[in-house]
Amino acid sequence: SESKSYTLIRYFNDTPEAEKYAYEQAGLSKVGRHELYVFNARTGERTVVPVDKWQDQAFVTAGSKLRGQYYYFTRERRTHDEMELCRVDSTGKVTVLVNEVCKPYFNVELNNPLYWILDDGKEILWWSERSGHGHYYLYDQDGKLKRVLTSGEWTAGKNVFLDEKKRELYFESYGQVAGENPYYKRYSKVSLDGGKVKMLTPEMATHDILFFGDNYLVDNYSRADLEPRSVLRDQEGKFVMELA
Repeated sequence: SESKSYTLIRYFNDTPEAEKYAYEQAGLSKVGRHELYVFNARTGERTVVPVDKWQDQAFVTAGSKLRGQYYYFTRERRTHDEMELCRVDSTGKVTVLVNEVCKPYFNVELNNPLYWILDDGKEILWWSERSGHGHYYLYDQDGKLKRVLTSGEWTAGKNVFLDEKKRELYFESYGQVAGENPYYKRYSKVSLDGGKVKMLTPEMATHDILFFGDNYLVDNYSRADLEPRSVLRDQEGKFVMELA
């Protein structure tokens, strides 16, 4: 590796401290890279998996699914504007399931990671800004789009809770009500089987929720001209009682 050493000054203590760290600049000819192999447990034969696609790419493994038939990984450009979710079979063959391009770069503040592998690999939940707004998409095990879960001129944000048993996704949402401040954070849910998005926290404010048992949500919300409030709701967003 041709990584160079840089110095960072930390001011967390009474006396500043210098800390050195290694960093591989873009475009260097010798950088750290990842390799992936498939081994035959009986013969010991080793097969090299062709994971490389882009120079200086980021590589993250995602484990085995479908009862161990496949292994998953993601690779991402150094520029953070293109990523692929890939599947490897027992022969070392790589199949690209989902390719995502996002200019100028992925918004990791709204969702990181961008995907969730469901039901041992039978489905893939994917988050994308391809429409101009962040929204959720459901793919089958082979990377074919099954359905668009959320859409419209608003943003579906972070995945807060994914109930695979009930097949419901709870997420942060922004700008759902036309004319309101789009920076207020609400919470919504949608079925993985399709249907309308259900807004759970309707008040015009910034909300934070806590799941309380299997049937309730504690909703804390406020805004600049509204004192903090805390209420109890059921999981359909229906008001149950005021807490504070």
